[in-house]
Amino acid sequence: MNSLNPSVDGTLDASSSTSSISSSSPPPSSEIPPPPPPIQQKQPNTFQFMLMGAMAGLLSDGVVHPIDTIRTNTILRSSTLTPHIPKFQYSLRSLYRGFSVVSLFTIPAHASYFVSYEKSKEYLSPILKSDNLTYLLSGLIADIFGGLFWCPMDVMKQRFQYHQRLTFKDLFSSPNSLKIIYKGFGTSIAVYGPYVSLYFMLYENLKKIHFLERMSISNANVNTTNTSDSSRSSNSTANMNTTTTTTTTLSLPHYIIYASMASTVSAIVTTPLDVIKTKVQTLDIYKSPFDVLRNESPLQIRNWPMYMSGWKPRALWMASGTALTMVFYEQLKKMLHVVEEE
Repeated sequence: MNSLNPSVDGTLDASSSTSSISSSSPPPSSEIPPPPPPIQQKQPNTFQFMLMGAMAGLLSDGVVHPIDTIRTNTILRSSTLTPHIPKFQYSLRSLYRGFSVVSLFTIPAHASYFVSYEKSKEYLSPILKSDNLTYLLSGLIADIFGGLFWCPMDVMKQRFQYHQRLTFKDLFSSPNSLKIIYKGFGTSIAVYGPYVSLYFMLYENLKKIHFLERMSISNANVNTTNTSDSSRSSNSTANMNTTTTTTTTLSLPHYIIYASMASTVSAIVTTPLDVIKTKVQTLDIYKSPFDVLRNESPLQIRNWPMYMSGWKPRALWMASGTALTMVFYEQLKKMLHVVEEE
């Protein structure tokens, strides 16, 4: 039975009912809804930061340790003033010399490194009001905390890398063993502090540029869709929503590219500092960086190649190690469900 409304004169009029229904329904809207909001990233807790940093550091160091061994031997054979260093014999065992030290120290080092960086960035950002300054200072703070473990690790690791018969007993038999393994701590901070600060500033800005470009592409797609005729609006909107969703995470290739770019530039710029640090930490004839600068003055042109020795393996070691660390770190974030889908 049809539902009919009474007309003005009391008769039932079907047309008036139809007219009333049609007038009460809203007209179809031609406006295109905005793109979906970004996928929000939930902040991990302190324990998760430590766990992700420790696992990422151990995995990446295991991959790039042979490159670091080559770097150390290249630097120590570059100067005529250093003692005779035996010619390095390439084998799997020799390339992984000193990795036992790395596996012991890199876990607490990377854990404290990532926690201090993330927490420093979170604390300093509203105070400094400058992203670049926040990245620089947070990176420096992270390096200081990580350096408490990295400094003794570097001293022992590098001595194992070029001393073929060195043992842990040899290192700790001296009454000054603690002083020895923390030799060059200030130099280490002076080297890796600028490196880490510069790295994070470049890395964070590369990510920021990437997200801004994606947002501009998304907005361009919205404007293009708004100019289409209304008959295609629903299909266009559906396509837009599936293809231009903005996220706060990068794809795996982007993490590798941006981390490698930032690390390569930072590593090359700080190579002279790394040469000084390596000599201080491994050779007993040098007690401080000033001894290196005095005996092998950078003011003499003949010493310039020495201060850039090992820059290629250093850049390769730092770029690949940092890229792998960040990839492992970000993938572990996803595994721990700290990326929250809307």
